[in-house]
Amino acid sequence: MAVTDRSQDTDRHIGRLEGIVEQMVKDQAEYRQDMRAVSDRIIDQMVKDQAEYRQDMRAISTRIDNTTNRIDKLLYWQLGLLSVIIGGIIGIYFK
Repeated sequence: MAVTDRSQDTDRHIGRLEGIVEQMVKDQAEYRQDMRAVSDRIIDQMVKDQAEYRQDMRAISTRIDNTTNRIDKLLYWQLGLLSVIIGGIIGIYFK
């Protein structure tokens, strides 16, 4: 009888351990699935952020180009005006 009781106790313990292992496997699968979902969300957000960054950089680059073009035009205009003034002064001086 004692052997049978021990055998039944062992079977119950084994059954409990199998249940625990099955739950651990399920939990691990859920954890992996959750981590994949989190990873996918992080990657999606990074892609969106990168696209926004590129768009912002293009806008900044365009503004810099436009400002540089305006400065160039202004400098050429001032250089032309300075040339006319110097030419006028030289013309008056050597007249």
